[in-house]
Amino acid sequence: MIILSWFHRPSAIGPKRFVECCTETITQVVPLVGAVAAAGAITGLIEISALAGKFSLMINFLSGGMLVPALLLSALFLILLGMGMPTPAVYIMGAALLAPILRQFNLPVFEVHLFMLFYACLSAVTPPVAVANFAAGAIAGVNPTALGPYAVKLAIGGFVVPFFFLFNTGLTLHGSLAEIVLACFFGTACTVFASFALHGMMALANINFALRVLLAASAIATIVPRLDVQIGATLVGSAILVLYYLRSRPAKVDVPAG
Repeated sequence: MIILSWFHRPSAIGPKRFVECCTETITQVVPLVGAVAAAGAITGLIEISALAGKFSLMINFLSGGMLVPALLLSALFLILLGMGMPTPAVYIMGAALLAPILRQFNLPVFEVHLFMLFYACLSAVTPPVAVANFAAGAIAGVNPTALGPYAVKLAIGGFVVPFFFLFNTGLTLHGSLAEIVLACFFGTACTVFASFALHGMMALANINFALRVLLAASAIATIVPRLDVQIGATLVGSAILVLYYLRSRPAKVDVPAG
């Protein structure tokens, strides 16, 4: 970086600026150290108390042997582990503890492990720790804790796509060409509907709360691996977005000359 900075003289890093950069970096890292230390303590308690090994039993008990609750609890478990552990370690622990549970539902192996990898990565932007938010906050000069809700909103696709490809393996290029194309289409629709439902705005128009709930339901319905349900959900969600797009367009007013 020092060498590259000298290609543009105003941004060149000399001895004085180098010391300033180091000082500023240390100042910005202090909140991150505190957050990671707290998260590490929580993770340490989980490991020392052997609670991690009991999570599989807890998930089986709390889910009641049902697939969707088991997936939701598994995602929550991975996010909790990711508070103070690097992504590879979270994934490895998830593969050891959660994969056997999810495989009981005859889910595809590749998609199950990709599901766990997704949520191991998403822990970096999910409160309460959200290590990536501290890095972004330091760069932008804003409160990293306040970035949490916005980071989750921007990453909504990462939260819904793992559930989609678990039931629609065409999204991971498994299956015939028609299955792959349909899965990509409905997966895009699912992400778009979930994004608008969460953000609640179309251009300059606020989307009615009831219609936001309907958009969220459409996003969930597109995950169901039935073509008739996916088509119906896509039509309903698209109709809502088209309606609000037309309403948000500025009206054209003809002003007579002179």
